[in-house]
Amino acid sequence: MPLTPFWKVHGAGNDFVLLDQVGAPVDLAPEVAARVCDRHTGVGADGLLLVRRDPDGGWRLVILNSDGSRPEMCGNGIRCVARHLREVHGEPSDPIAIRTDAGVRPCSVTKNADGTWSVTVGMGRATVAPADETALAGGRVHTFRRVSVGNPHAIIASDDPWADARTYGPELEVASVFPNRSNIELVQRLSPDAVKVVVHERGCGITQACGTGATAVAAAFVETGRHPADRPLAVHLPGGVVTIRRADDGTWLMTGPAAVVFRGEIELY
Repeated sequence: MPLTPFWKVHGAGNDFVLLDQVGAPVDLAPEVAARVCDRHTGVGADGLLLVRRDPDGGWRLVILNSDGSRPEMCGNGIRCVARHLREVHGEPSDPIAIRTDAGVRPCSVTKNADGTWSVTVGMGRATVAPADETALAGGRVHTFRRVSVGNPHAIIASDDPWADARTYGPELEVASVFPNRSNIELVQRLSPDAVKVVVHERGCGITQACGTGATAVAAAFVETGRHPADRPLAVHLPGGVVTIRRADDGTWLMTGPAAVVFRGEIELY
């Protein structure tokens, strides 16, 4: 079997296997994604990032979760792809426009003086539901605010985000109020300008970070009056910190790290 090159990357601990398909895009079956992402028998990752060219020459990102499902967007993943396009393909644009299933996302890439990389992503607009709703999980009623940033999120206040994510996340993801499942954000306020968030991601389980989830949390806090619209919000995730701020046009900007761990080759089939 031929070997396929890959890059192991992560954004604030949310880790991926990046497959550069610019020359020859290949659709992967869900079971292939699950096998590559397996942490015992594969490379190990929360998902796959498939980097492609569209027919008109634009950049395209296709994402597959570790269970083989295809989410619309991934904030941490797209930062890693933006770095890859700058570092490997020499893409000179600033920002780099990357198409996803949730639309085009502009990414501004910075190589820092210490050799690390950070990327600011235009996350687009967020739709925050006008009122709280409830869902039943683990024999408990959970109050949540529904938010969409191109994919679905449910924001829930928590005094212990880690424990609640482990205990209730799996059942909440598939609750009947979410016909297409949902990402679940457990949120604890740390200070006026910082929150702690643990995310049970749709199709992945608990991850070290979730860029769209961090954006959804910030949007919910601003739209419900819990955080000023003109101040950035630091979102502390298990794998690191991303900063979310609202732009003057009402869209959302996320800034966070993009790291390469190693490069290798793998049999996909």
